[in-house]
Amino acid sequence: MLKTAGHFIDYISYHDYFRPESGGDAYETLVARGYLGGRYLRDLWGLIEAARHRYQIRRPIHICVDEWNVFYRRNDFARYGTLHEELYDLADALCVAAYLNTLIRNADAVTMANMAQMVNVIAPIFTSPEGLFLQTIYFPLLMHAQHRGGIALDALCESDGFTVRGTDVPYVDSAVTYDEATSTAYLHLVNLHRTQEAQVVVHAGHRPEVQPTGWQISGGAPDIVNSFTNPDNVALRQVQLPGGPTLTLPSLSAATILVKLPS
Repeated sequence: MLKTAGHFIDYISYHDYFRPESGGDAYETLVARGYLGGRYLRDLWGLIEAARHRYQIRRPIHICVDEWNVFYRRNDFARYGTLHEELYDLADALCVAAYLNTLIRNADAVTMANMAQMVNVIAPIFTSPEGLFLQTIYFPLLMHAQHRGGIALDALCESDGFTVRGTDVPYVDSAVTYDEATSTAYLHLVNLHRTQEAQVVVHAGHRPEVQPTGWQISGGAPDIVNSFTNPDNVALRQVQLPGGPTLTLPSLSAATILVKLPS
């Protein structure tokens, strides 16, 4: 396709839907998809760049992830019909948070990305004639929309992990963005471990100044959900942080932390 029409193409469209895999730990194979999805994006980007070089395509061609989400509970058309009203839990929210980090880490390749649905149909907002509630996956989107810099930084994170499909997946998934106007870095961190908190030590060349307030999504169990009767089981909440470069992430949590850097 790129050989024939690459001189006219701006984007390669890519869809990615996440579900647990059979033959493994259901939770781990689901939340690992955020990290594993990045490996595929780098492979696809390499193929695009190789084709551009081979066929002398001068125009840039990027990746558009224009459909992505967790989707596996209500994907049986015969049973449920066409309205896929998926009810999302905390594990799904952590998977979404990790995939948002993946998109940031691959910002050179992926310059457009969006969920295909926003309301009811595999969506972060659930409505009825009587009202609405915000699903767990709404809050990673909200956190990144409200607390993120405009520049993606290439930051290294070292963490223990677990193995899925022969690949080591880190328990602590991370991405970093930067706001040039305020010299502030935003650390986007996800602790995928089910039972253990994570101690994260921040290195930024100089002694980093961790801001006293962060934002966090967490819960007591992977299967906790929001509903009309309990709409706030999972939400985005401000948290107070201790001074110093060491941060504590609860198990089953996603957070955004601000770090002031020298201007």
